[in-house]
Amino acid sequence: MGASFSNPATASQLIAAGLATATNQQTQISQISSSPTSTIADDISSQGTPLLHGFDSVLTATTFTVAKDSTTTTSSYTFAKPGYYIYVNAYMSSGSATMPFIDVSVYWNDANGHTIAEQDWIVPAAEQASQWPVLGNGPVEAVTVQFALSNPDPTYSATVEIAIDETTHAPGRHDWRNVSYFTGTVPGYFADGNGLSQGMPVGYVDTLANGSTHSLLFPLYCGQIYLTITSTEKISITLGYPTVTNMIGSGLNIWSAASVTSASTTVALARVPALLTYTNSSGSTATVDILTTFLEYVT
Repeated sequence: MGASFSNPATASQLIAAGLATATNQQTQISQISSSPTSTIADDISSQGTPLLHGFDSVLTATTFTVAKDSTTTTSSYTFAKPGYYIYVNAYMSSGSATMPFIDVSVYWNDANGHTIAEQDWIVPAAEQASQWPVLGNGPVEAVTVQFALSNPDPTYSATVEIAIDETTHAPGRHDWRNVSYFTGTVPGYFADGNGLSQGMPVGYVDTLANGSTHSLLFPLYCGQIYLTITSTEKISITLGYPTVTNMIGSGLNIWSAASVTSASTTVALARVPALLTYTNSSGSTATVDILTTFLEYVT
């Protein structure tokens, strides 16, 4: 049997209640927009946050100074759209820094100031500005965001520049990575200036004297890589993560090969910079050819 309804409202009852008069209907329209010829898109644009509107700036490029072995906390920044894009550029005050990284803790807070979501990113800090910038995007998780910027270096201060935009595009996950091409170096590390290449192989050729060790810092990247190394002399290789205060996985080695002229592996990297270390004890100078293919994300 079909559903039955008791006491359905009749047209006469609606009219008697004043709910079906032309005046009442016009009042309801006017509550949405002062223009009776307005479109729905115009109403949304004038009365609320537009559904299709591109980007708005949340924070124009702003620099923060972080003293040695300390943390700087930023102000809170408010969002009105579901997605964000961010630019982070960290650099040390000296090329002699021994721990050139910035720990960027991201706190998403509700209207009452309670933290309801958090991310943590370890960002390489270069020797000069604009050398190893990081670009990120992701879903907005609360009303405001606030950053705690920690500098683990025991001797030198750092500068961190941050810019944030909001967008009606809502990315499905948080994704921060170094840009696809960068110049300059991170203090204490060899750094391949070709950076990431979105699934294309990146080549790096190094001359390694007998008795020497080089440390090649990979950029911030979360996903799989295919690594193949050839050398004219036998070398020992270790792939892992650099030692950084408070970083999960700090100093952890995830793959190694001893006394080889060729080696390859496929590994999944965490969302922190990775470190490739290779040592030549052969008695002769070695030419080391490193080919890295950055695959896309681990799913």
